[in-house]
Amino acid sequence: MKPDLDSARRELAPTGTLRVGVAVSPSPSAIFVIRDGGALRGVTIDLGRALAASLGVPVTFVEYRSEEHTSELQSRLHLVC
Repeated sequence: MKPDLDSARRELAPTGTLRVGVAVSPSPSAIFVIRDGGALRGVTIDLGRALAASLGVPVTFVEYRSEEHTSELQSRLHLVC
């Protein structure tokens, strides 16, 4: 069964841009990303970019530093990793 790309786009990127919340840490892991120079780097960044590319939309990464903010972010973002 072929996924409905338009439906996925509407759900995951309703504004036309995929917004992905990411946890920034001093050391990378499967969950946390790091700031390398001025750029974010990590598995979550790669996955967010790949998802945006497959949806055909741009991606914006929103950084957070604490699990305390997860609930707040989930109400404002399309995907929190």
